[in-house]
Amino acid sequence: MTGLTTALAALSALELRGIATRLTLRTEEQTRKAEWIAAIAAYWQHVDNRAQAVQQLSPAAQRALWWLCHTPVLPAQPFWNEFGTVRRARDRQRGQPAPWQQPATAAEELFYSGLLYSQPAETAATGAPAPALDRTNQLMLPAALRRHLAGLLTTAPPLSAADVDPPFPAHTAGSPPHILVHDLGQYLIYLHQIRIQQPQPLALLHNRWLAPRHLQAVAARLASPQASQALRSHKSNRWLCLLAFLATAAGLHDGGQLTVHGWAWLAQAPSTQLALLWHSWQQTDCEVRTAYAQADGALPAPWPALLCAALAAVPSPFTPANLAAQLFSRANVLATYWNHYLESLQQLVDRLAALCETLLTPLGIIVPVDPLIPPSTVDGSPTVGRRRYTLTPLGSTLVPVAPSTVAPSTVAPSTVAPSIAIPTSPLSPPVTSQTIEPPAQLTVDESHSHITITFPTPLFSMPLFSMPVVPTPLSSAPNALSAQAVIAGFADYGGRAMGVHHYQITAATLARAAAQELGLVGLAAALQSLAIPLTPPLWQALQAGYAQGQQLYLQPATLLRASDTTQLAALHQQRPLAALFAEILSPTTALLAVDPTTALTTLQQHGYSAQSPQRHTRRNPP
Repeated sequence: MTGLTTALAALSALELRGIATRLTLRTEEQTRKAEWIAAIAAYWQHVDNRAQAVQQLSPAAQRALWWLCHTPVLPAQPFWNEFGTVRRARDRQRGQPAPWQQPATAAEELFYSGLLYSQPAETAATGAPAPALDRTNQLMLPAALRRHLAGLLTTAPPLSAADVDPPFPAHTAGSPPHILVHDLGQYLIYLHQIRIQQPQPLALLHNRWLAPRHLQAVAARLASPQASQALRSHKSNRWLCLLAFLATAAGLHDGGQLTVHGWAWLAQAPSTQLALLWHSWQQTDCEVRTAYAQADGALPAPWPALLCAALAAVPSPFTPANLAAQLFSRANVLATYWNHYLESLQQLVDRLAALCETLLTPLGIIVPVDPLIPPSTVDGSPTVGRRRYTLTPLGSTLVPVAPSTVAPSTVAPSTVAPSIAIPTSPLSPPVTSQTIEPPAQLTVDESHSHITITFPTPLFSMPLFSMPVVPTPLSSAPNALSAQAVIAGFADYGGRAMGVHHYQITAATLARAAAQELGLVGLAAALQSLAIPLTPPLWQALQAGYAQGQQLYLQPATLLRASDTTQLAALHQQRPLAALFAEILSPTTALLAVDPTTALTTLQQHGYSAQSPQRHTRRNPP
């Protein structure tokens, strides 16, 4: 065990003596470092000694040893924060037992068992000794010991039992990707429809969140059962929070108004929609992730590139703890990063467990291969961090794409979607059943005054998983969401029953759409894309209702007011100025036929001064 003897040689004689004493290897004849090093190295070569030593470790020390066995290098500060520090060996221990006799922490227990060492820095010269344990940035276990001991630790470290209410709770089951596509589409459709229906622009709280009065209405349209939980606020609902985050990250709306990218996304096939969301997430900075309360919001660049590399490299199936260990595999290069941004190793497991459940699974990047494991029988702690996942075929296609291939955007993500590089390898299209219903159905009464359009949810299976998947409801038409969004602008939402969305088109809803200057041709195109025949009676009914919204027109006008009747009359009698007047409304008020700027300029040219309409709203300079 050359690596072990080299690591032992970097320790002081007192530390080696303490390790030999704890392992019951010390004899009166041993007085030199070389003798203690040889005895300790020989001890760890025996299988029985290794099994007995691991079995005698405390549960906390076993969790710490799991980390050391599953990654070449660990960042020191998160390790100390979680497992405690190590007291230095001294010649004379007064007033308390020596640390190797009664270890005070899990780290101390490992160190005085010969299972914890400091790692030289990446920039250190070849052959340079490792720094002292209290001055190192990174910790390690020699490779030979890692290979032998890893098999004795068969379980990943359980989540902390003290974390009763984790900051990023994972749901009992991640929502499948088709649910995310459906619900994000419905979220965007709701934003579009509410903007059409109310006269005032939709005001998002902090430019992010829907007001509480909207939450019940939007949750009723969504398929995920998580959408109806904790509706105290938009931010308190994890599912609605994710929808708002992805919509902003991909630039699908701007302040509640659908962008060009949003309309284009609605028209894509589901696998392409997921790919666009995945690449948009890769480009989102930590400020946006923090603003939307995402589990990885505290990790700046090079995150999430680090996570993508770890997902591509970690063997399947993996747990969040395995994924964390893979992230630490380059800790010798990123030691300063992890030491600064992590409070503990378990904190990263918690964040990854939340990401796996609330982001990576809904996006179709990974899929759980087993249900949630019951709580640990050792300490009763929750075991979400032990749930195993594997990459899906879609995830295997998307994850290896390096973020550097995606052109960075210089525009805020809430206004314009970033440029996205889609993989050249084809993505699997949805596989629909043979007895699929049309993407939408039309019901019209005899007078054509009430038109009902329903969007059924036929069975389909997306080949995203490496295991058989039960067919789940989703519209199979790639453009169904886009057409549904167009129709929503001309209709009232009639509710969602048994997975079917109902829209009611009446003369009033058509008039409202006309007042908002929505083109009737767009509605006709949406109906035709859904294979709904546009009969002459139906088209005439649509035109008649639409025309009602074009009968009244609000237009801003310019008024000129005078302080007395003689002044306004004098202006009107001058031929060059008379052209400004459209109508005399009263002896002191006239309706002008030109805009305010033209009126002010003309009056000044003829020696008259008038106050600008912006005078009382303009802020005075400091």
